[in-house]
Amino acid sequence: MNLCTRKLFCMAVLLLIAPASFASHLIGGEMAYKYLGDSIVSFSPLVKWPKYEVTLILYQDCQTGQPEAILQDNPAYLGVYEAAVPYKFVRADSVFFSTSVSLPPTATSPCGTVSTNTCVLKKTFVKRYTLPPSSSGYIVCYQRCCRNNSISTIVQPSNNGATYYCTLPAAINNNSAAFKGFPPVEGGLNTTLYIDLSATDADGDSLSYELCNALTGAEEADIKPFPPGPPPFDNVTYSPSLSATNPIHSQDPIAFDPVKGKLICKLSTAGLYLIAECCHEWRNGVMINTIRREFQIKVSNSPVKNAYSPDAGPDVSIAVGDSVQFNATGADVYTWSPATYLSGTTIPNPVGHFPVAGRFIYNVHGENNNGCIGDDEIIVTVSSHSGYIVPTAFTPNGDGKNDRLVPYPLGRNTLKWFKVYNRRGNLVYTGGPGDPGWDGNYHDIVQDLGTFYWQLEYTDSEGKSHLTKGDVTLVR
Repeated sequence: MNLCTRKLFCMAVLLLIAPASFASHLIGGEMAYKYLGDSIVSFSPLVKWPKYEVTLILYQDCQTGQPEAILQDNPAYLGVYEAAVPYKFVRADSVFFSTSVSLPPTATSPCGTVSTNTCVLKKTFVKRYTLPPSSSGYIVCYQRCCRNNSISTIVQPSNNGATYYCTLPAAINNNSAAFKGFPPVEGGLNTTLYIDLSATDADGDSLSYELCNALTGAEEADIKPFPPGPPPFDNVTYSPSLSATNPIHSQDPIAFDPVKGKLICKLSTAGLYLIAECCHEWRNGVMINTIRREFQIKVSNSPVKNAYSPDAGPDVSIAVGDSVQFNATGADVYTWSPATYLSGTTIPNPVGHFPVAGRFIYNVHGENNNGCIGDDEIIVTVSSHSGYIVPTAFTPNGDGKNDRLVPYPLGRNTLKWFKVYNRRGNLVYTGGPGDPGWDGNYHDIVQDLGTFYWQLEYTDSEGKSHLTKGDVTLVR
């Protein structure tokens, strides 16, 4: 028995005695490759074989997945076959992961980044191959059974495994495309999901995208086959009303851009959905390769907060008879409400003229060109008189509440200076526009409790100067 045969025999024994753990923890996977140049395998005559680095990435659920199943993913078993009928077996390898990282529990989209209640591990397995030139190329594959039984997209998911593979092309030197990041794994019911499924290509080849069939592989009797089964690989069977191109329940038809790889859908039914995408690589008008990725999205009854919001601007204090120039930003379409005292409700910058005193709250609803929607508020306080308001007491105790004595403008006034005196008439604070206010100290010495006196000077909207004064109680 040679060394290779002994290794395969020992591995087979280990597989027989190891307890089986179904792969309900797997939430996605993908495979890609890099061309590393040619290796000289003979000098006389000179023979060169192409060398490739194949990368398998598994995405694991570390929140509800079985820990023993996650452990049994290591090592991964890769199989190599010729990429033409009859798909002749070439070799099998046992590969241990090189990196394991926890992905941040956030979902990023054109509408912003939000926290999600998830835990995802990204395991990366790397194997280098030096293979003889082939007229058909090679297929490198990985298989694992079984899927999460709660998946809504396919029939009998707990009886279906997964296959991830890539094709090493014949006769051309090429690096496969590589997917960017990982899609969000959770979305809230009745919210719109925006997913970037695009990829990059090291060779500068053109890329196109499509939603494609997820692939089955392995079975309950052999949940992690060594070697993995040969091509062609079977498609999963989709549930009624769902398909490869319509893999998730959406209130509106799913919008998918085959040029940019963008997917938009409005989540309408809670559940766990399996999505597969294919990225096609084109050179000189000819498709030369395809990579595939699978991932799952959980649609929960509890809505995931939308991080997108327009900006209505800062709150404003004015006097009766003054006007406010609103200026909302961050959206492409605006709707203001209520319409009271506003010159318009569908523009970003209406003018509000306020003939009476009061506190007015306006909401701006915004939508951008990505379809993201959100709201923001602005409060307009209208006083019956103009000037500045200075609190009658403040508590500089370091709790972050009312710690500083600050004058607040009423109307469109500009502060020139603000001064505070103690009971003996000594100046303990001088401030101006933009200063944070008095913190109750004088030359870093904490001032005693009691009454202090203030003065300030300001100019009104017509440029006239005004002097006003009052007193304040310092409380600790």
